[in-house]
Amino acid sequence: MNSVQQILERRVREEATLLLHVALQNLSETDLIRWGKITPTHARRLIWITTILGIETLREAVTHYTSFDELDIIASGINKLRAPNVDKQKLAKELIAHATTTKPLELKKHVTATIATLNDGYSRPHKPRLAFNRTPDPNNLCYLQGAGPAELIAAIEAELVTTAQHIRKTNHGRNMKPSEAMFYALYDKVCGSSTTNSTLDPHLPYRDCYILPLDPSYRYYQDGKVATTTGALVDIKQLVNRELQPYGYAVAYCITERGDYQHVATYATQRFFNQHQRFIGTLEHPLCAHPDCDKPAKTCQGHHIQAVSQGGPTTQENYAPLCATHNGRNDDNPSNPLNGRIETDPTTGIPGYRRSPTSPLEFNRSPVALKGIRRWLAYLRAEVY
Repeated sequence: MNSVQQILERRVREEATLLLHVALQNLSETDLIRWGKITPTHARRLIWITTILGIETLREAVTHYTSFDELDIIASGINKLRAPNVDKQKLAKELIAHATTTKPLELKKHVTATIATLNDGYSRPHKPRLAFNRTPDPNNLCYLQGAGPAELIAAIEAELVTTAQHIRKTNHGRNMKPSEAMFYALYDKVCGSSTTNSTLDPHLPYRDCYILPLDPSYRYYQDGKVATTTGALVDIKQLVNRELQPYGYAVAYCITERGDYQHVATYATQRFFNQHQRFIGTLEHPLCAHPDCDKPAKTCQGHHIQAVSQGGPTTQENYAPLCATHNGRNDDNPSNPLNGRIETDPTTGIPGYRRSPTSPLEFNRSPVALKGIRRWLAYLRAEVY
C-alpha cells in the first residue's frame, strides 16, 4: 500500500474519534489551538460540528470511519433543517451510513436534496441582508456581501453604474477599473464624501493618528500645562494642535517619575471621540489580548485586568481588549484558576495571558498586535515582550 494512502486512511479513522473526544471532554477553542496547532477558525468549526451532531451521532461516525469533511457536510445540512417532527439524530445517522457508499461531493448533493425535500413548505422566507467582514486581509481590504430582491439590486446597480461612469471620467478616476469605480460610487452614495474631488484621498476612510512624544526638555504637569525650556507654560492641547492642526487624532505620552510611559492626553482636531478609554486601548492593543485570537480590538469588550469584583479600577492601566469568547472564559478571581487569566506585564505594561498560576505570560504576537503603541514603546526601551 502506498505510504500516502496509509497516512490518509489513518487520518480518516482518527477524525471522527477526535470530534467525539472534543464533545466528551467539552474542550475549548483555546485547547484545540494550543494542542492541535490549528487556526481559531478551524477550532471553532470543530466545536460547532460537535454541537450540531451530538455525542451519540459522533459515536456512530466513529464506527463508520466518517471523515471530517463528510461530518461537516452532514452537520451543515442538519443545521439547515426547518421541518418539525424530524428526528435529527436519526437523520444524521442515516446520512453517515449513506456516506460509506459515496464520495463527499455526491454526499453533499444527497444531503442538500434530502434537506430540501424535508423543508418543503417549512422553509423560512429569505430576507435581504448585508454583512461586513471586520478583519482586513493582508492587503488591508475588508469584504462585504449581501443579497436582496432582484428588482432592488437592479435599481442599486443602475444608480451606482451612473456614478461610477462619472468617477472614471475625472482626473482622479481615469485609471480606475469599473469594479473599483463601483466601490467608490457606493462610498459616495452612503457617506456623501465625493471621491471625484482630486484634492481628497478616497483611500483614507480612517483619519491618521499621530503619536507625539513630548520633548525631553519639557516637563509635564498634571494641570495639563507643559513647562518649556524658555520658561513658558503652554497648554498641551495648544502644543499638540500647533504641530498637527491639519490632521485627525493626536495622542501624547510622557515619562512618569517612575520612568514609565503614561498616556496623558488625546485630542481630535476635527471631532471629539466619546469613547476615550476604548479608543486609547485600541491604539495600545489593536487586537484581542489573548495570544490565540485575531479579533480586532474595536470589536472586543473592555476587560478589567483586575476585576471590578476584586477592587479593580476603571483606568487605562487596568484596560485590555478581549473578545466576547475570551472575556467570558477569563478567570477574574486569581485564587480560583480554571481557564487562565489576562495579567499585565509589570515591566512593559502589556497585557498577556497566564494559562495557570505557574505559567509564564503569553502575548499576542500577531503582526497587527505588534503595531500597538505599547509594543512600540517597549521596543524603544529595549524591553522583552
